[in-house]
Amino acid sequence: MERGKKKSQIDTSALKLMYLSDLEKLMFLVSELVKFSKEVNQWKQDDYIRLTMELDKFYSIHSTRTSDLINTLERLENAKFEYAKLKAYAKELEETNEKQASVISELLQR
Repeated sequence: MERGKKKSQIDTSALKLMYLSDLEKLMFLVSELVKFSKEVNQWKQDDYIRLTMELDKFYSIHSTRTSDLINTLERLENAKFEYAKLKAYAKELEETNEKQASVISELLQR
């Protein structure tokens, strides 16, 4: 069981790395757009500012959604792990119950 949990953590770590990489690239684009907007004439600057603000909104949305997705995946993997443990425990209890029933049956037949 523990092996499956470790695999899950590796997968989530990979998602987190991709997520951080995406955000880093997006912030780079936003900063470059801000630099570039200073070099254009005034009437286009407003468009660049608007675009920068839209990219910033996208950054916030992407950040929240991706973070929520990663958290949901982690909770799902933990739930799968707990379910597997409970299922194994239930099977163990069932086997113990069958053994006890067999012993009781054997004792009653004597």
